[in-house]
Amino acid sequence: VFGVFFKDGLKLTILNPKPDGRTSLADARDIKIKTLIDSAFYFGSIGASIKPDTFTIGYNYPGTEGDITYTGNTYPGGQKMQWRRRYHPIDNGFVQNYSVAFRFSNETSFPEFYKNDWRWVWSILHPEVNHQDIKTIKSCLLSMLSDRVKTRNGIPGITNFTSAVKGGNNYEDPKTIMGFCGKTLEVANFLLADALDNENSLVGEKHRMQGELIIQSFLKLKLSPPEGEGFNFNTAKPALAIPSAKRVYLRSYGDGLKALLKAVKREEQAGISHDDWIVWAKTFADWLLPQQSNGGGFPRSWEPMSGKVLDPSPGSSYTVIPYLVLLGELTGDKCYSDAAIKAGEFCWNTSQKDGVFIGGTIDNPDVIDKEAGTLSLEAYLWLYHLTSDKKWLNRAIVAANFAETWIYIWNVPMPEDEDEATLGWKKGVPTVGVQLISTGHSLTDEYMAFDVNEFAEIYKNTGDLHYYDVALILLHNTKAMMAIPGREYDLKGPGWQQEHWSMAPVRGCGIHRGWLPWVSTSHLNGIYELHELDSNLYKKMINYRSHEN
Repeated sequence: VFGVFFKDGLKLTILNPKPDGRTSLADARDIKIKTLIDSAFYFGSIGASIKPDTFTIGYNYPGTEGDITYTGNTYPGGQKMQWRRRYHPIDNGFVQNYSVAFRFSNETSFPEFYKNDWRWVWSILHPEVNHQDIKTIKSCLLSMLSDRVKTRNGIPGITNFTSAVKGGNNYEDPKTIMGFCGKTLEVANFLLADALDNENSLVGEKHRMQGELIIQSFLKLKLSPPEGEGFNFNTAKPALAIPSAKRVYLRSYGDGLKALLKAVKREEQAGISHDDWIVWAKTFADWLLPQQSNGGGFPRSWEPMSGKVLDPSPGSSYTVIPYLVLLGELTGDKCYSDAAIKAGEFCWNTSQKDGVFIGGTIDNPDVIDKEAGTLSLEAYLWLYHLTSDKKWLNRAIVAANFAETWIYIWNVPMPEDEDEATLGWKKGVPTVGVQLISTGHSLTDEYMAFDVNEFAEIYKNTGDLHYYDVALILLHNTKAMMAIPGREYDLKGPGWQQEHWSMAPVRGCGIHRGWLPWVSTSHLNGIYELHELDSNLYKKMINYRSHEN
């Protein structure tokens, strides 16, 4: 689908309503950007040519692409300013079939335009729910994560990266990191949640011990100013999420401390207090708040130890809003919730009111990306919980509408003559539910499994069934390539899943076949927080079958 928002008020969208992504093996693996001629191309391409005095939009068949394409690598170096040309042979009797649909509209705002466009597409493509056994998946994820918890040189934690496949290399990243990809404190959060669900059992006792040991270890990390985002298992010293960047990131602390305080809140509701955890989490906020600008933004990154601002860009300020709201709730100190509200106003009034969400991922600074939308969605819902002001719910809806447009809602088939052993995404597995990660490359992942509860909450607050449908896709379809008993693919075992894949060249493959903790905790967050949102809705959604719709 390709939509254009013209300044004069006209809005034009072109859609392939019957997409067929079948292609040749040569095309699926082409990172040299060769001109190919083959009858095996079943796809077309939609695009635009923008010149000083003309604007052309159209449908090409078969799928020639330009003048920007990708080599299969991520940024930098993956973008190529050239055409990827695809042709059919000129043979007597050769038949091509394509469908093109057009939508003309006159929405007055960009967010309303892409919301209506996306729903038009959704109504035509009808993405199907690929039902998964959520209870089994939850159990597998918790067991796998528990097995991954290790103590080395006095540091308990979970390694930041390892191979996800059987017989893969034995390399393990020697770091345990609190947030972003490492999610160690989020791992602890879910181990403790399972301990509450399984009190007085050996598994529950084990998970409680592991969760508490991890958190107690992180309490040794200085946060004012921050000395690191985690620890190095080999040296027991503070470590950085991206060592080559030589900086610490706002998002790392927003992720980690948010997860910690969610655990504190759940434990308090069960009669278990953790005042020392709150005191530690508070040290970062007390260091951070004086740096909040008059407008409400926070810096993006700092030099470790010194606290010197290295990137003042405030584009990711939404990443600490849930943490600040929780800290205000748990301490009773209004200064934290006031700072969260101020940050929310800043994020909305800079670019998000115009439908532009930037800066979610720490390794791709201030580009438009999916996680900027999902993290803002979460932040605005926390502000709605805090204030009961409907404007925050409305802003959460805008963020949700943006975020869902990153989801694949059609199936991209793997080439029939591809070697199954080389594929990360296996043949015959529906791709509906994977999501593009960011502008600048074509990799996909299942990060939005984290957001099942948020789309479900918007459904509950609005009665709009579309958000329920999105939540179902994010709950079920995102688990299609996860190993479970009887369906382990070539992965290490139940609960394992590769981090990312490409549906563009090299189709079905990623840059690596590794696993990072965020993969598992994102699934668990959507499962646990959906149940905590509404246990009856949870039961309905985990048992959903498409034929019942």
